[in-house]
Amino acid sequence: MGEEILRKYLAMLGAAALVVTGLCGLGAQSAAADATLPSPWTDTDVGSPALAGSASYDGTSVYTISGNGVDIWGSDDQFNYLSQPLTGNETIVARVTSQTAADPWSKAGVMIKQSTTAGSTYALLAVTPGNGVSFQYGFNQYTSGVNYTFPEWLKLTLSGGNGDVTAYSSPDGINWTEDGSTQLSLSYPATIGLFVTSHNPSAMSTATFDNVSVTPTTGPGEQPPAGVVSNVPASNTPHFKASQTSPDAIEQIRQLVQCGGTMYAVGTFTSILKGSTTYTRNNIFSFSATAPYTVTSWAPNVVGTYGTTANTSATLDTIAFVNGNCQDAYIGGKFTSVNGTAVQNIAEISTTTGNVVTTFASKASGAVQTLLGVGNHLLAGGLFTGINGDTTDPYMVSLSPVTGKSDGFLHLNISGSYNYPGVSSNPSQVYNQQLSHGGTLDLVEGDFTSVGGVQREQIFMLNVGGTTATVTGWTSPEFDGSNPAYPYQCATVEPFYIQAAAWSPDDSTVYIGTTGYHANGSSTGQTARTGLCDAAAAFPATQTSVLHEWVNYTGCDSLYAAAADANAAYFAGHERYSMNPDDCDALGTNGYNAPGMEGLDPATGNLYTNAANTAGYYSRDRGLGADDELMTGAGLWIASDNLDGSQMCGGVENLSGICFLPYS
Repeated sequence: MGEEILRKYLAMLGAAALVVTGLCGLGAQSAAADATLPSPWTDTDVGSPALAGSASYDGTSVYTISGNGVDIWGSDDQFNYLSQPLTGNETIVARVTSQTAADPWSKAGVMIKQSTTAGSTYALLAVTPGNGVSFQYGFNQYTSGVNYTFPEWLKLTLSGGNGDVTAYSSPDGINWTEDGSTQLSLSYPATIGLFVTSHNPSAMSTATFDNVSVTPTTGPGEQPPAGVVSNVPASNTPHFKASQTSPDAIEQIRQLVQCGGTMYAVGTFTSILKGSTTYTRNNIFSFSATAPYTVTSWAPNVVGTYGTTANTSATLDTIAFVNGNCQDAYIGGKFTSVNGTAVQNIAEISTTTGNVVTTFASKASGAVQTLLGVGNHLLAGGLFTGINGDTTDPYMVSLSPVTGKSDGFLHLNISGSYNYPGVSSNPSQVYNQQLSHGGTLDLVEGDFTSVGGVQREQIFMLNVGGTTATVTGWTSPEFDGSNPAYPYQCATVEPFYIQAAAWSPDDSTVYIGTTGYHANGSSTGQTARTGLCDAAAAFPATQTSVLHEWVNYTGCDSLYAAAADANAAYFAGHERYSMNPDDCDALGTNGYNAPGMEGLDPATGNLYTNAANTAGYYSRDRGLGADDELMTGAGLWIASDNLDGSQMCGGVENLSGICFLPYS
């Protein structure tokens, strides 16, 4: 029978009669087409085997594949491949019900491969007649020897953001054994599918498969639910120029605050861009909180010491309003004058003229790093040991918003700093604070060991709902040093590491974002992370000693900002990765790329990922690191900088310094 007649004869038999084998004597052929294959499956011979292979589907559940080839090993890459496009993290499962043996190393199984081109990168898991179940990759790496009997289930899972492939086999599809793992460098689209190679160029091998499925990998990453902020930012907010002119010309916004319909930004900078217009602004400016985000004419001239988060203090670190009064703002940092009026590190200024309100005493002995309005009190924290000559309350004091003098609302006697072998200098200070949604509790981060007569380190919770502020019982041995069994100290170069926190909308959970590099004394590289260093974490807000609900490690990159709504906990810094607990300064197995910011499931800490489950849902240029996040009813505001020309947020340009992610 001639070749063409044979092909026509086989076609006339129809799919139901096809148990496809190679056509002897035809030489190297592309795989025989079969119109019965369901979309998106396609069949091809990879590497031009001597005998053409083929595949068929019985219309219910069984795929039959015949393949020829020298091998998939070394310089050989010959087999029949039934594949479909791979566009992200997916898992293929198949049960192999039979296999003919052309050689003890005939292989039939599941595969992930860059393309149908011979020599492209791959990973496979196969049954073999004489060598058990074999996991293979790289043309020279394999594990084998797991015994099996037909039917045998095979599974390959692609997960994380670094091409992590894990192989599993099972006798029943329920109890799975891991056969190995590797990392593939893939670009998309790639391929995923079923394959057969005979390991014998003069013979065919035929295998049958059923229970075949290709599904998105159900990994630690999750698709974001409805109700999170958009990953597409507003494109016309004010911003810095996209490049710095010298290492000393980094511009940074340290805090964003909204009062009424106006946003206020403070930090270290000399100009702001909006559209084609450049505005001279010295370390402070305001703009509309709604589109088109118009920059106002308000332009106080704040003169101070240049600084960013890389230094002790920025020119301006903080801005606050008291009791809903938007006519006057309170500013703190390291500065000496406002509009020509001499002050020292703290001042009240008019939001109309920018001038100093001189009835408010304006002299702090050190940098004022955080201000917060609580009722009729202005809570100030920083590196100062006295304000306006009063040294009763070093590092944190409650001021009268009228006089600037202590109003006696709190007396915490804060003291201490972190001391262990090799530790860098770390002066006592109060660095940051966050008021609960209910308005009665205040989280305070800083460098101290004693607050209100009790042991506290890194962070404490104040009850500010009464006539006098008091330290609550909320703490944890994971950060307070009360139980050395917990690795509560971080690397010697970053002893103060809890620098940001946020409340859940119902005030039941505290989220923290940390720096710290790694646990003190622990290894870097491909080792498991411990402690709370360079991580996002959640703790119950119960006013007693508590333990974390979850921890999500960046893998040795810092987080400086935190915010939350009902559907996500948002963290930002200069991180590269998320869900990266097994590596330091590199992306580990099952970790995800998540540069600049991340949105996490508030219940589990799992990363919200893109549709392909290959990277975080959110991203921004890393820069020095986002230093503040502000959650409003309209969305999430993120304060950042222009280090190394950082300007991208969510893939949109010209957002250096400020990025706004609105609710859809």
